[in-house]
Amino acid sequence: MEQYNSYRDSGVEWIGEVPSHWNICKLKHLSHIFGRIGFRGYNQTDLVGEGEGAITLSPSNMQNGKMNYDKCSYLSWYKYNESPEIKIYDGDILFVKTGSTFGKVSYVANLPMEATINPQIVVFKNIKGSNKYLYYLLSNEIVQRQVSLTVGGSTIPTLLQENILNYVVPVAPKEEQDAIASYLDKKCSEIDNVISAQQKRIALLRELKQSVITHAVTKGLNPNVEMKDSGVEWIGKIPASWDVVHLKRILRERMQYGANEPAESDDTTYPRYIRITDITANGELRPETFKSLEPSKAKDYLLDKGDVLFARSGATVGKTFLFNADIKACYAGYLIKASCDKRRMLPEYLYYYTQSGAYECWKNSVFIQSTIQNIGADKYQMMYIPVPSKDEQKQIVEYTMRKSQIFDAAISKAQHQVELLQEYKQSLITEVVTGKRKVS
Repeated sequence: MEQYNSYRDSGVEWIGEVPSHWNICKLKHLSHIFGRIGFRGYNQTDLVGEGEGAITLSPSNMQNGKMNYDKCSYLSWYKYNESPEIKIYDGDILFVKTGSTFGKVSYVANLPMEATINPQIVVFKNIKGSNKYLYYLLSNEIVQRQVSLTVGGSTIPTLLQENILNYVVPVAPKEEQDAIASYLDKKCSEIDNVISAQQKRIALLRELKQSVITHAVTKGLNPNVEMKDSGVEWIGKIPASWDVVHLKRILRERMQYGANEPAESDDTTYPRYIRITDITANGELRPETFKSLEPSKAKDYLLDKGDVLFARSGATVGKTFLFNADIKACYAGYLIKASCDKRRMLPEYLYYYTQSGAYECWKNSVFIQSTIQNIGADKYQMMYIPVPSKDEQKQIVEYTMRKSQIFDAAISKAQHQVELLQEYKQSLITEVVTGKRKVS
């Protein structure tokens, strides 16, 4: 790794030494920032349809440092022209100051039409030096550490514009900024291409896993068995000996909603308080998100082994979790509990059915009928489910579990590769923009 001839102490602990000819300064000396504050704000009535106004960019349009214009909202031309200082152009840098993705950074390129920003974002303009260099500065660990130290807001994370302007960064001479930006563009593009290939592999593995599960829980394991029409579009043909019933017919009691209590306690002697955010994509509980509920509040919501939890609203609606842990636990109000009548259905079989393409098609059919993505107990209980014999259920569960473990191991390996590549990319950016690594 090539280094500069001489270094000096930056005087800032988290920056360390920098090349002797570099400067240390605050962002306010490198750029102005503008946001949609005060009279520039807008409400729902200012939003219009596509073709009737300018794009109003939100954090969801900012993905991995780049812009994605697939899903855009549009603001009336009047509101767009009212605030020329926050009109967005190629080369501008967007920075999220409010909401769960605070500190996210994107470089604007290939704008399809006139654009502005929503109130969650600020834009860096009038930049002294290389715009791309500043983008990489904002993306690196030095700035992101200062972001973490200055975020406020009791319910919604918020960064004040004056705090952002006071972030301290190392600054290379202009000609070196251009070389650094060019080098990082090339290297980051190479890394991103490898990450993209791994992410496509992960998506394919998940698709194949779901396909295997779908076939097992709707067609069984015997390829030569006689089939019949299930009468349900998204289930299709099933073995002739199987039944198709509403979910409520294989439950020992009506589905139950969880506790409407805040997740405040960390007492490990209390029952664990399970929320949908505690559940991983592989259906496991995250140890790091542990919260508990005092026994007097938890007693009506305690889980038994084999209970299946269904998410009823929000971005994770339809997500399920099979409780099989040797711990006391209860569940939160955005979850609904289904307790199988084990004489008719194995809980594991119900859980695997909810991982199938048939279940996903059913969910989508519910969403089409409603503008709100919400599935309550009444809808879940009326969901059709194929019912094999108990012996077949056991065979299907064992087969599906075995296959799922193989897919999950491959997915986990690919995800680990993505994490390592992302860490390497971040480390590379930090080394270069702080001068630890010299760019020729």
